[in-house]
Amino acid sequence: MKFKRSLSTRAIIFACFALVIFLSSCAQPEDEGFQEIESQLEELAQKRSDYQEELSQMNTAQLFEILQQESIEGKEPYNSMAYSELVSRGEQAAPELQSLLRNDDQSSLLGLLALREMDQTLYRQLDSAFRINVLVDALQNSKYFNTWGLPHLYWEEAAQSIIDEGEAAQEPLMLLLDDTRPAPMWGEEEVVESNAYAYRVRDYAWALILAIRGNDLAIPTDPAQRDELIKEMQS
Repeated sequence: MKFKRSLSTRAIIFACFALVIFLSSCAQPEDEGFQEIESQLEELAQKRSDYQEELSQMNTAQLFEILQQESIEGKEPYNSMAYSELVSRGEQAAPELQSLLRNDDQSSLLGLLALREMDQTLYRQLDSAFRINVLVDALQNSKYFNTWGLPHLYWEEAAQSIIDEGEAAQEPLMLLLDDTRPAPMWGEEEVVESNAYAYRVRDYAWALILAIRGNDLAIPTDPAQRDELIKEMQS
């Protein structure tokens, strides 16, 4: 069973806008309440369009600065307009982006993932320890875990990036096995699934290590059962 990730901001806005257009054909002209909602959504769509245009005029360094802040805030790649804009520039912008990736912490997450999308060769030229530090620090400091996916259903690109680092990523992940902080998600289907498993940071670290080792063990719903399996991994 697979669930789609939470709708992006763009998808939500345009879905609402389309709904407004459809309903407007059914609404009475004197329905001032509906017209106000329609006006607000149109204004929101215009602001988004203006921001997209603003981003398109920015250089790589300016976009990267936005990505740094969004990384700290925990914005997902698929919900970042700056991320989409930078990735759309492809290999041509990749060398400069690579040169800007210097902080091996959470602030570099979106920039790192953008480079991975834009140019795999330049991504691999970054030191493996740097990539792992960025990814694991971002995982450890996440407030919501939509960026990573659901361990029992699917992995997002950030989690797959850790898995692709292979054995080298295991040691830093092992350090997170004692982190019992909750790992919630936002959205609809994701929240239902995440709450059913009551995921914690340690569960993400454990599941990622399993994936690195090629172990397709079914993940128990009960956290207590997972705790026993985590203890076995630590022993």
